[in-house]
Amino acid sequence: MLGDFNVDIVSDAPSAHVNAFIDNFRSNHLLPLISLPTRVTNHSRTCLDHIYINSLQPCQSGVLELLVTDHHAVFCSIPCADNPVNDTKVIKYRDHSVESTSKFRRDLIDRLSRFCIYDNFDLDDRFEILNNILQGLYESNFKVKCKTISMKRFGNPWINGDLLACIEEKHRLYRLSRQSPQHEERYKRYRNNLCLKIKNTKQSFYNNKFANSLGNS
Repeated sequence: MLGDFNVDIVSDAPSAHVNAFIDNFRSNHLLPLISLPTRVTNHSRTCLDHIYINSLQPCQSGVLELLVTDHHAVFCSIPCADNPVNDTKVIKYRDHSVESTSKFRRDLIDRLSRFCIYDNFDLDDRFEILNNILQGLYESNFKVKCKTISMKRFGNPWINGDLLACIEEKHRLYRLSRQSPQHEERYKRYRNNLCLKIKNTKQSFYNNKFANSLGNS
């Protein structure tokens, strides 16, 4: 949203009217991009021309001095992601499986059982050696792996393995319902239950996110 609002949002002493104006945008998740004066005279420097945006993606914005009017021009450049529908994303992760954790524990116990050979070393040196042992064992046991997922899957992190299996089952029941009407009622019940399960899982995912960020605005 942009335009000449005739409200100075860079005033050192904003009035209650200006504060209410700004709060109204913020309450609708719209943040101002322009924070420089857009009308400069011999007696005042005011920001009357605003641009508000509700996207968190990086964008460029600024003020251009023009001689056409007594107001400067404002602009913003918002990148548009032109991704195909079936675009994929490669993500990297470390394998923290039970097997990897057990092997890490065994290797660590083995290395620490022989750590007494460094007893005559300086304390700082011993600490550095211990840190290197831990780092080396971690990287060797929890190896970096890659997997390719769809952008839709990447944008829905609450969809776990259990839900993916349920979604596959829903697709199977849908195919059966198309082949034989007697399976249609079963498919609809399963689909409705799955929608509720996904909704609850998504809600739980965000509840945990907010809980982990409690007190951190």
